[in-house]
Parts: sequence; C-alpha cells; structure tokens
Amino acid sequence: MPADPRLTVGAADIRAASAQYQDLPRIKRSSPLFALPTLEAVQQWLSYPLSGTPGEPPGVITLHLDGTGLPGAEKGVTVASLAGTAQALHPVQAKAPIRW
Repeated sequence: MPADPRLTVGAADIRAASAQYQDLPRIKRSSPLFALPTLEAVQQWLSYPLSGTPGEPPGVITLHLDGTGLPGAEKGVTVASLAGTAQALHPVQAKAPIRW
C-alpha cells in the first residue's frame, strides 16, 4: 500500500489505461512510418540528429522520423524544432475522450 493514498489505482484508472493502450494499434495503422518492417527501414527513416553533439539537451531524446519518399507517409518533423509551434494530437487521440 503506498504511503500516499492518492497514488492508489482504481478500476477507473485501469479502464482508462486500457482504452489509451487500445489507441496505439490505430495510430500504428495510420502511417507506414509507425510500422517499419525491417531494421534497414528504421535506419533509413529514423535519426537522432542531436545525439552526441554539444546541442543535445541532457535527459532529452530528440528524434527525426522522416517519411519523405515512403508512400503513404507524412513528411517527418524534427521534434526539437517544435518549440514555439502549434501542434496537435494524432487524430485517433484527438477523438478519444480525455481519460486522465
């Protein structure tokens, strides 16, 4: 039993976590970028541009997933470049009721 009673998990929390988990396959099916079939494909479209550089913020993983040339994929976005820009949830998540 946790010392802080607010840290207990109830049935509603479990149902919410389950519902959020069930969104993941729908997101995966929405773009071939989320289902790259081989190591070579991942290496082609996924990079970590700041890894090992002086610009790498401690404790932050910055990745770039770029679907340019991959049929059915959206053009990728470098996460580090999102500061100050408007972003939106994936459409599957946007349609889901707030569960937390």
